[in-house]
Amino acid sequence: MRSAFVFAARGLPVFALALTLLAQQPASTKPSDSSAEQAIKAKIEAETKAFYDGNLNGLKSGWVEDERASRIVVSRANYSRIAGWTKIADWYTQALAERGTADWSATPFSNANYLMTIKDNMAWVEYDQTTKFTDRGKEVSSLSRELRTLVNEDGRWKFLSMTTIGADSYNNSFEAFESSLNFIGYQMLQQGKTDQAIDVFKVNTQLYPQSANVHDSLGEAYMKAGKKDLAIQSYQKSLELDAQNKNAEKMLTQLKAE
Repeated sequence: MRSAFVFAARGLPVFALALTLLAQQPASTKPSDSSAEQAIKAKIEAETKAFYDGNLNGLKSGWVEDERASRIVVSRANYSRIAGWTKIADWYTQALAERGTADWSATPFSNANYLMTIKDNMAWVEYDQTTKFTDRGKEVSSLSRELRTLVNEDGRWKFLSMTTIGADSYNNSFEAFESSLNFIGYQMLQQGKTDQAIDVFKVNTQLYPQSANVHDSLGEAYMKAGKKDLAIQSYQKSLELDAQNKNAEKMLTQLKAE
């Protein structure tokens, strides 16, 4: 069972650099409820909502459309940087296309703990974003630290850069490795390396025997490998651990009917 937003570790240098740059900016002389700050917060929320609504034009209209633009995502398993508006626009288009007909418009998110510096026509913003979504019948929360740089052009705030850092990217706890291994397993599945994916998921079930999620993932890998009996065993184990796992229930019905 994969999470819609799996963000995790290798990004500490980027995170530290961003914080350093933010700290070096001149302190804002505007009060916390200034019209500029409210406009920037509204801009940030509108961008996130446009993404979940699948509003491509809404996403594109919020950026500076030149080579200054950059988008960075830091996760435990990956680091990506897109430089230049054209490539960012292509990334948005592809991300929405890959979503297909899935409707994310009702996805609840909230922003908190804003740190904001405004100087002349520039703004540097940092905040926490919590997103809640349903993953195969179970409600899941995803936390990320977000950094934004904006410029005011002709009276409108526009994004120069965005950085997303997954909360567990700087969490080396034992629990954090479960999602990392699952991510690696799914990457192998996508590359057609089914046997290797099964090996990774099996290790995860050994490390986290009480996790319904990892048994569900192993069941999916077995199913793709054509190992019906083993897939049934894994999905049954997942359902024993989490009776609300609708995906395991659905897969068991499907497998037993074949």
